[in-house]
Amino acid sequence: MQLQEMRYAVAVMEHRSFTKAADALFVSQPALSQSIGRLEHELNTILFIRDRNHLYPTQAGILFVEEAKRILQMADDLRETMRGLCRTTTLSVGISNYYGQHYLPKIVPRFHEQCPEINVTFTEEISLTLETLTVDKRLDLAMVPFPIMKEELQSSVLKEEELYLALPEFHPWAQTHKPLTTVSLSDFKDDGWVFLNKKQRVAALAYQLCEVAGFTPRVTFETMNWDTVINMISIGMGIGFVPDIILPLSDTQKIRCYRIAGGIAHRSYAAVWRADSPKLREIDCYIKACQSVFGTLSSDNKNIH
Repeated sequence: MQLQEMRYAVAVMEHRSFTKAADALFVSQPALSQSIGRLEHELNTILFIRDRNHLYPTQAGILFVEEAKRILQMADDLRETMRGLCRTTTLSVGISNYYGQHYLPKIVPRFHEQCPEINVTFTEEISLTLETLTVDKRLDLAMVPFPIMKEELQSSVLKEEELYLALPEFHPWAQTHKPLTTVSLSDFKDDGWVFLNKKQRVAALAYQLCEVAGFTPRVTFETMNWDTVINMISIGMGIGFVPDIILPLSDTQKIRCYRIAGGIAHRSYAAVWRADSPKLREIDCYIKACQSVFGTLSSDNKNIH
């Protein structure tokens, strides 16, 4: 039994005529009749009753055509899936503006090296907006810090990010202490602070760090942008927290960075996606590229497949 024979039987059923079915299929009427005859012989049952003026399907014919339609649709779907594997696909990824500046120049070449057939587009927004866009299927994947706000999303940790205390290079403490030494935040309770806006996820962690150190920070400047935080710290508008990504650039940006005592100045940075995404293969490829760049693979990562 061949798919072509199934298509012939479906056409005969639809047209209730060998002649009309043959015309629709662009085959000769004798060839179509012979094909249906061979099929009936193989099945050992009659599919269609012919008389001089009419053609009627038997009960077996009705059942056969129903199943044939289902099988033909499955064959078409499989063919399209296989063709899709050979076509270039596009993966839409969301990331915040600041992290995009630093991470994408490293991630994108690695991603294209591993998956050259996949194009990738980027949207830059704050984390909560990126999660919403992913839930709404306007993004395939987003890169955001924990905690994840949208319960519908799956997540895979890409790296553990450490926050550092940043001081202007002319700060009295910076004059007497080497960068990257460990400091107690309580020593800075009287300083003014430059914070990200509370809409930014890291703000909650920043306030928590100060609370654990026993004080409420006196915020002198608030912004939505990491670059602005760093610039304001560098000119002495206050001190603040910065992510570890800034460390290689701290000297050129005229700030000094210090580790925070207590071991709690950490947060997870993750990829999030919908479990029902049709692009799980592409998402898996992108996550692997990220992890190869960051050099980490968390044991808590969820299996995408």
